[in-house]
Amino acid sequence: MIVAALGGNGAVVVDEIETSGGAAVWCRCDVTDRDQVDAAVELAVRRGGLHGAVHNAIARGSDSPTGLEAWDPGRWETEAAVALRGAYHVAAAAGAALAERHGSYVLMSSAAGVEGSADVCIYATLKAATRGLARGLAREWGPSGVRVNVVVPLARTPTVNRMFASDPSIELRMAQLAALGRIGDAEEDVAPVVAYLLSDDARYVSGQTIAADGGRLVPL
Repeated sequence: MIVAALGGNGAVVVDEIETSGGAAVWCRCDVTDRDQVDAAVELAVRRGGLHGAVHNAIARGSDSPTGLEAWDPGRWETEAAVALRGAYHVAAAAGAALAERHGSYVLMSSAAGVEGSADVCIYATLKAATRGLARGLAREWGPSGVRVNVVVPLARTPTVNRMFASDPSIELRMAQLAALGRIGDAEEDVAPVVAYLLSDDARYVSGQTIAADGGRLVPL
């Protein structure tokens, strides 16, 4: 497994994978830089081929509330470069290698990208566009045997935990939105869904948005 990450958190993830009995290598990668994405894909190919790819990068501060009147062009460019252009870079770099293995591409979205958000409108816009990219690629790549899907999670992450720390009432409100009444765990509740979509067990699943959110988006 190749963990492509811009910062040192990539090494932390590798340690967690190896502690759990897996094998992984950290490749420093900025998804806004096509050359770096190409290098990460090439590393995967050299290590045995590319069976699947996951785009899960977001810009720092993308969860900060910002109304339309306060949109800053610089922030828009930064967030779009990571969330949307980064997803394109991964697709463009990995497409041929995935076709060789009839592989799978999974993009991480958000409930905000499904139903919109008054608090993080830029983030919601880009996550909705990510879903559009996935649907288009699913149709384009289908004849090559490559599957493309989207996962919408509701889970604790370092960013989410910081948000809870700043306003504990948010945690209760988010938990109440889920039919199961709790916020998921990224490793135990969301990761298995992503792993399924990357596996051959999901060989007939493509172009779908799968919500691993405890019933948060029941009408999806």
